[in-house]
This record gives sequence, C-alpha cells and structure tokens, in this order.
Amino acid sequence: GSKTFTMDEVFVPPHRILTGDDHNDGTGPGTKVNPELTYRFPRRGAFIALASVPVGVGYTMLEDFVALATDSGKRGKRAEQSYATALRIAESRADLDAARLSAVEAARGTMDMLARGDTPGFERRTLNSLKSAYAAMVAARTADRIFAASGGKANFLSNRLQRSLLDIHAANAHVAVA
Repeated sequence: GSKTFTMDEVFVPPHRILTGDDHNDGTGPGTKVNPELTYRFPRRGAFIALASVPVGVGYTMLEDFVALATDSGKRGKRAEQSYATALRIAESRADLDAARLSAVEAARGTMDMLARGDTPGFERRTLNSLKSAYAAMVAARTADRIFAASGGKANFLSNRLQRSLLDIHAANAHVAVA
C-alpha cells in the first residue's frame, strides 16, 4: 500500500503491537482505555470519511459554477437566466445532497451500533463501503456535469473548477472508494 515499510531484526514489545484484524475491526487495545466511540470505528468501515472529500469538493465546485454563471453572459442573456444552467445547478445540488445523506446515514448507523456496544460486522462494513463508493461516484458525475457546462474558462489552470475536478477524480482513484 501507500504506507508500506519493512524493518528487519527489530524487537517490538507485545504491548506496542496492533494487529491488522484489531485495527480493521476497531477492537485494538486502546479501545479498552479510551471510551470515545470514534476510536472504536472500524477501519474497514471508515471509508465514509474518505468519501466526504469528493462530496465536499463537489459542493465547492457547485458554488464556483454558480458564481461563474452569475458573472458571465451568453449571447446577451445571462447564464443564470438559462433554463439549462438552472437545471444543471438543481440536479447537481440534489445529487450532492443525496450523496452526503447516504454517507451520513451509514456513519450514524455505525455510531449507533458502537454506542450499543456492538462491533460492526461484515454486513455493516459492506454497507459503509457501498455508501462511500456511491457518494464518491456521484460527486465525480456531478463534477463532470458542472465542468462540461462551465465553458472554456474552466480549462485555465487559474480556474478553481479545474482543480476541483482533478481533486474529485483523484479521491475517486483511492482504493477505498474506487
């Protein structure tokens, strides 16, 4: 993985070892002394946090697109008065809201389980993975829609829309949401 390293002939005291299973399941030794639920959130179910990045950038991209539509005109008609532009804005907002709500629901469900003292099993972790991948995918589709409607100005390196598009697609390349 992107954080792999090896060490040869190094002694590690047993109390400093965190097994992969404990880390992935949120059952590491630290959970016995730290009561906060976030420390028990299973790594395998934490992909929701990664999905929040493209969704959040998607909201910023939408704000920038609205600002661009307000400032520019097309053939003497302001883009903000265009039915097609208004439809893209509405559809993009609805998609981002749905993606965000899907991820939030999954996170809340996991936190509720942890509050009851349950350890999220395979089904819950799979649901979290599904919802995070879906949220990230919707953010990428939204970014593509916004960028396609942004006109030639969006292609300049100085335009934040281009950076947002690249950031969203970079986040979607992560194995956790890909």
